[in-house]
Amino acid sequence: MIALLDFTGSFNNTSREFTEQLDNIVDRAVLHNAPLTVLAFRGSVAGVTSLLVCPSTTPKANNDSVAKKRRPAVAASLRAALRELASHPDANGTNDPKGPGTDIAGAWQAVSQRTPLATRRIGIMLTDGVQTVKAHPVRLTGIEASMYDVGRGRGVADTGKANELVEIWKKFLTASGVVNPVVVSEVYAG
Repeated sequence: MIALLDFTGSFNNTSREFTEQLDNIVDRAVLHNAPLTVLAFRGSVAGVTSLLVCPSTTPKANNDSVAKKRRPAVAASLRAALRELASHPDANGTNDPKGPGTDIAGAWQAVSQRTPLATRRIGIMLTDGVQTVKAHPVRLTGIEASMYDVGRGRGVADTGKANELVEIWKKFLTASGVVNPVVVSEVYAG
């Protein structure tokens, strides 16, 4: 599982709601024993950085019963680490939402270029979807892609604009080879 977090300045990545979404991502990875990579992106594809790379979220144990009991501790540890990394000042961008815009397409491109840690590749992006430059499709074949919080940032004035952003990013992901992309204005709940 790869999580992509918008740190461009237009998206509210300091809210309680954002932290809860991070927790939900970690919980899902631990529940499914999935590797977890968390990327932060800023104003360009060069601004995509790794916040957390965890090749295994499976608790170490001699049997399945003990491993299952250790899942909450593993999840709590990963949640604490991710919260700390996401709140680190170096992770926060300073781009003005009226400036060059976020490179959401570049963040997806970074996902496509990463060496898969698992056979099932899941990408979950938390972003407002605001990008002022035209996004050209990237190769995302074989990636289950979803975007949450689209249209909920400071750069979005109304529901009509939010709905327009949702449709733009659905078309982008479909053109990039994603089958049945999920693009919604709602928060990620797991």
